[in-house]
Amino acid sequence: MFLLLALFAGQAVAQGNLDLGDRRIDAIDDPLRIELSPNAAPPGMARLRAAVEEGARAREWQVKALGPDRWELEREVRGQHRVTVAVLCEESGCEIAYLDSVNLLYGERTLSGAPVRAIHRNYNAWVRQLAGAIGNAMGVPTTLSVGHARLNDLQAIPYMRDSGRKAYQEFLKHPKPRAFAIASNGAWGWSAPERNPTYVQQTYLDVVGRALERCRRRGGDCRLYAVDDRVVWSPER
Repeated sequence: MFLLLALFAGQAVAQGNLDLGDRRIDAIDDPLRIELSPNAAPPGMARLRAAVEEGARAREWQVKALGPDRWELEREVRGQHRVTVAVLCEESGCEIAYLDSVNLLYGERTLSGAPVRAIHRNYNAWVRQLAGAIGNAMGVPTTLSVGHARLNDLQAIPYMRDSGRKAYQEFLKHPKPRAFAIASNGAWGWSAPERNPTYVQQTYLDVVGRALERCRRRGGDCRLYAVDDRVVWSPER
């Protein structure tokens, strides 16, 4: 299943408040997917191609390379900051994937011992604006998905047995901050405050560290799957 790009204009992306050691950065929105709503009639590839080019022009992105149903777009701001993304489309929607950047603080940061890809918050804002313009130009209802799966898609979680999926359902009922970790042997662990967290719990609870520790107790080589409202796991890691 290829990566889809998602964003519907006017629809907000739920974001967590990750402490990555620099207030300017956040976990990267990658891939950012626009998916057609379940009852939406597919606009066809010609309309999708036109929507990508219309959206790029509207948000001041330049087309740097073009292939069959694939674009490389670049945006430069004040001659100091530059970002390049790939946009891929198929009948069910499109995807924006990060390729490269200059002066946007991109890199892998460590969150309680777990690697998280991060970038300047402006990048996330720019690609959401681009995706919103593309979604508008499609002319059909669309839905937003950040990462390689929707947060509440139980079937998208790799390696999980029924017990792990039930635990993930419970995890989703809890407030932020929250984290869920998985391992290729089916191990899992999660952490979150109680349903009415105190200020201390919201501010100082190390949910990432606790989720990883609980997963490792089950004998797994554990990685983060979800933090707050974002799926941070990716298959290529």
